[in-house]
Amino acid sequence: ARLEPRAPVLRWRAMRFHQCRLQPPDAAELFARAEALESADFYGEALAGLGEELRARPYARAREGLRSLELTDCGLVSGDVATLLQLRGASLETLRIQASRLRGLRVPRMPKLRRLALVDCGLTRADAVQVLAQCPGLEELELCGNAFGDDCGSDDEEDSLSELERRWPHLPALKRADLRACGLGAEHEDNLRNSLVGQPDMQLLVSVETSPALRHIVFDDSSDEE
Repeated sequence: ARLEPRAPVLRWRAMRFHQCRLQPPDAAELFARAEALESADFYGEALAGLGEELRARPYARAREGLRSLELTDCGLVSGDVATLLQLRGASLETLRIQASRLRGLRVPRMPKLRRLALVDCGLTRADAVQVLAQCPGLEELELCGNAFGDDCGSDDEEDSLSELERRWPHLPALKRADLRACGLGAEHEDNLRNSLVGQPDMQLLVSVETSPALRHIVFDDSSDEE
């Protein structure tokens, strides 16, 4: 059944919906009404248009408290994610999005974010640079499956970028960065390590080809059931 537009405030602290056939209006109601929400996990829901649905609800206000957000195989676009993070991103510590179309993504400042995964989301290098610049406290980063290689920036948008806009931001707290399957090779590793700075013992994974054991990557998601 569809959620009623005038549903009362939800006192939920966590919600998890896996392949429940939710639609964007349903998810918008949940995010707007669950004012005390701390954790949200959506998998396999068709949520493209969520941003527009949230903007149409005057009672969908910016709130803190949400610490963990996972959105896997939900077909989101950049505007959906940007709007959701404007409303609920200020207190996030963990954000994971996989298999969405987020080219052009821009996000608000998220100073509390420690773990970020944007996997197979169609991001360009410019998108990634802009996002990371808003997450200065990152400790763990996963950007697998996005095209960041030198040969992926041939269109007009990428060609018009300044060197500053292409430069990876400093992330001094970073302990682990996984950029496999991004069109990068071992020759990019030193540049990345010097740009990101990170912790002295930061683990940086760049090239699938450098290790035979890593040539076939299976990206983790939240759909695994016990």
